[in-house]
Amino acid sequence: MAAPKDDNTITFSAKEGPNEEQFKQLKISHLVDKKKNNYDIAKAICGFYDELYGDTDTVCIITDEEKAHPAVGAWAKGNFQRMEKNMNGKYLFLYRATKHEKQTNFKTTTLKPEKFKAKAEEYANAFYDKKIEITAEALDKDFKDGCHIVRCPHKQFDVFCRYSDGFQCEFKLPNKEIYICAWRR
Repeated sequence: MAAPKDDNTITFSAKEGPNEEQFKQLKISHLVDKKKNNYDIAKAICGFYDELYGDTDTVCIITDEEKAHPAVGAWAKGNFQRMEKNMNGKYLFLYRATKHEKQTNFKTTTLKPEKFKAKAEEYANAFYDKKIEITAEALDKDFKDGCHIVRCPHKQFDVFCRYSDGFQCEFKLPNKEIYICAWRR
């Protein structure tokens, strides 16, 4: 007689990893250890997913559950997005980012990391009171897509991601309690 199947078991292809629904259902609460800082928790979660997919495309944004939740403008693969509003006292937003596109693929323009920070500051300040996607889209126009941005009214949040070629910056908007983290894959 066969043993009954555990209802909590999730099976998926070792080659392709979990599908979109499974991405949202996988148990990760054991990775949210209150003894660790938020960055280390986010890094552990990304490492867990990246091992399943065999890449480095997972992004995790984390803050304490009682804090205001960050707004995120990002390039996610399909519906590979997961939000946990209170997992062991932490707010988590996870997603699978689109693949990195190398600078050498752009034949018309050589993009500069220092210009990225200047434009990120300009657009974040210009659009601070608009949907976060407007800031991301403005950066995408200048930097050929793949731009991600997080905006938050406090600085007690962390982001674990992989970014490309120095295109990453963090700053506080002048004269506002708004904090930004932006990067390009």
